[in-house]
Amino acid sequence: MQSRNLFYSVQAAALSAFLFAAATPAFAENKPYSPPYSFFVYGVILFFLFVLFYTLRNIKNALASGKSKWSLSDALSEPVEVTSEKNENKEKVVEMRASSSRLVAFMGMIAILVLFIGFGTFALYSFAVNGKLGEDIGQVVSFLTAGLTLFAPYAVNKFAKVFESIAPKS
Repeated sequence: MQSRNLFYSVQAAALSAFLFAAATPAFAENKPYSPPYSFFVYGVILFFLFVLFYTLRNIKNALASGKSKWSLSDALSEPVEVTSEKNENKEKVVEMRASSSRLVAFMGMIAILVLFIGFGTFALYSFAVNGKLGEDIGQVVSFLTAGLTLFAPYAVNKFAKVFESIAPKS
């Protein structure tokens, strides 16, 4: 099944490349770069956005169908050692509890993904119209890299666990 999907992906990419070349006015002649027709540029951008939303919808439906054992609440939880109130011995039990740092990291990932898709759409448009990326693309990369600070709480939590295992237990 995966090889068939890969075949269709490669076939779609080849067709897209041919259509891009055919939609470019300088295709038939040997002229310098001239942008493709605007309907084609918008069509390609809309196609990529449609594929993105279609894929996200299929993932959502696959998770909601009940066939998958994966859940978002489990993914955003982490094992925590707590004292059990059920037994008289007050023994410690490991339970899965919600993690603030994982939630913040997840929200940061969504925010960065939306920004990445937004800037990517404009970069794709600029590349199609001008034949090159803008001179300010480096600033966009710096902005997106700075956005990685949203993952700081998650990283600090992971480092704390490493040092927790080294520290002597009392």
